[in-house]
Amino acid sequence: MKNHRTFKSALLNGITMVMAAVLFMQCEFNLLDEGSLEDLTPPESAFSFRQDAENQLQVNFTNESNSATSFFWSFGDGNTSEQTDPSNVYEEFGTYTIMLVSQDNLGVVDTLMQDILVEEGPFQPIIFESGFEDFSPGAGDCDDGEGRSDGRDCWLNGDLGGIIQISTRSDATEPNDNIHNGLQSGKLPGPGDSERIGYQEVRVEANQDYRLNFFYNLDDNVSGGFITVSVLSGSVSSREEAVAATIGSFTGTDQSDPSTFVPASITFNSGDSEEIAIFFFNNNSVDARLDDLSLEVTVADFIPPTASFSAEPNPDNFLEYSFTNGSLNAENFFWDFGDGTTSTEENPVHTFPAIDTFTVQLVAESRFFTTDTFALDIVVPDPVAASFEFESDPDNITSVTFTNTSTDASSFLWDFGDNSGFFSTAESPSYTYAEEDVYRVTLTATGESGATSSFELELNLNTQFVVRVLNGTFDDFTANTGDNADAWDMTPNSTVVDNNGMTVDSPFRAIWNNSALEDHLEAVFNSGGSVNEQPSSSSDGANDTRGVRLNENTRRLYQLVEVQPNVQYQFSIDTRSISTGFNTQVFILNTEINTEEGINADASTANPEVDGFFLIDNDFDDSGNDVFTTNTFLFTTTTNQIVIYVRPVNSMLPNTGVVDNDNQVFIDNIEIIEP
Repeated sequence: MKNHRTFKSALLNGITMVMAAVLFMQCEFNLLDEGSLEDLTPPESAFSFRQDAENQLQVNFTNESNSATSFFWSFGDGNTSEQTDPSNVYEEFGTYTIMLVSQDNLGVVDTLMQDILVEEGPFQPIIFESGFEDFSPGAGDCDDGEGRSDGRDCWLNGDLGGIIQISTRSDATEPNDNIHNGLQSGKLPGPGDSERIGYQEVRVEANQDYRLNFFYNLDDNVSGGFITVSVLSGSVSSREEAVAATIGSFTGTDQSDPSTFVPASITFNSGDSEEIAIFFFNNNSVDARLDDLSLEVTVADFIPPTASFSAEPNPDNFLEYSFTNGSLNAENFFWDFGDGTTSTEENPVHTFPAIDTFTVQLVAESRFFTTDTFALDIVVPDPVAASFEFESDPDNITSVTFTNTSTDASSFLWDFGDNSGFFSTAESPSYTYAEEDVYRVTLTATGESGATSSFELELNLNTQFVVRVLNGTFDDFTANTGDNADAWDMTPNSTVVDNNGMTVDSPFRAIWNNSALEDHLEAVFNSGGSVNEQPSSSSDGANDTRGVRLNENTRRLYQLVEVQPNVQYQFSIDTRSISTGFNTQVFILNTEINTEEGINADASTANPEVDGFFLIDNDFDDSGNDVFTTNTFLFTTTTNQIVIYVRPVNSMLPNTGVVDNDNQVFIDNIEIIEP
């Protein structure tokens, strides 16, 4: 225990030195003459601190002072410093009175005295893999059982989202815009990728004020991108629980310089919890990266506010938005809606004057009059929405009448999908096609602002039955490239983004949604997280266009197709395997299945569920030219509806073999015709 007499003597000496330093600092500047302008932003001393993880007698101080240019520190043990962010090594654990004197260029001084407790374990917060580096100290506590340590093992939570990616470089001395420090950073991929998150539970001390520091950057290729980092009051298993448990949050939107990492922090109190969770995610529209997370103790009563809000449009009035204030540690709020109007309400409802983009800014103020600002671009869209219906003449199937059902549109452009070069600007035209076939008709509607909306429908103008495989080329719905695989997902999304970038109702969800089979795959292959059963979108198609790939054990191609019973058809598919021994099984099922147990036991057409089976084992190409093989086989239907079911397979372990990015199969151009 520290000797009280020694401690008191050191404190008095420190105070004496501080007062001398203050007098010296005041002499360095000329005092203001009478009648000079008032110092409207006087300095305000504040700091946070953190014990060093390896030497807990060393305390690292972070200067949080405002409007100050010079500083003097007394650490309560006789040591002093004039550095902005100093460190001090104490001789023993105990309570020390820290004095920080800050001064601005006008000679105005502010002094803060604050006791800190320097103690030995066990509550020094440790974030494992804080810099996303391989083989980080302590990362073995997060080992997944496979011996991995790739910088992200401590950030996994399958209940909240997919595994983050890693940005890497081989040499820490080489420049890399995607890494702040070291060899790696955590990456959340952007458009067209599945949702990725980071999550880690951290041991803390109850009722303690902390500051979480980190660095982030965002690409500038898509407007409106953000990354959100939240601190939760404990472990969670769903997004809903995460929202309810949030005790601190930061949303970064700075896309001004994607080559620079932006520093940010979250200040919070742990409350009754001795465990918090760090949770981060992006909005899946822009690449986001995170690096160098750290936790430090802050000084009580100096927790600054964190400004945050979200906005939702009124479905009945496209100009009206409701704003939900998500700020923390704030008492007063100042809104600037970017259209010349303001508000001081906590959760305002605002009507914008016109269709435009408005930068809405919220300034949140704490009870100590410190502020934080958060801004978000609100795009008030033109409400134009294209849609139409059609009807064929019963006496002439190629003669079609179109009925325009668009809303808020001022002009129209029709593409009848027959490559005739003929277009129409009529509101509800009629059109006669040259021959029976299947056509995709597109209506583009334009609103008063010039904004456009497109709507597509497929017209099957055949008097004879034609088998229709939905998006067999994988080239539809590629504006959001992940949606081009939805036609082959056993549990399709309710909406997709069409080729014009418009969100439309999914044409697949109404036909099938086999959640029972998805649950079966989850039960069989789940090893601690959720599984992916949808094929993964790929730019490596057979014709330099989009395709899909099966790069995990659980990924499948699944689609219901209308056929005529007791008819022989030809099935065609292009495939490419990147590893020898990793092949593709194609099933033509006459019914939807809830498990794979039947086809695992008997994949042949002797199985009553199977009308056709084909094993593709000749598509490995070692030339490096990404060559696809076209595979065809015949099958005869027994019902009027079939299920196309395709899965990857390891020839050595057909039901359990590891299929991953190093052992994957690419697929394109699926077609069924009568031979």
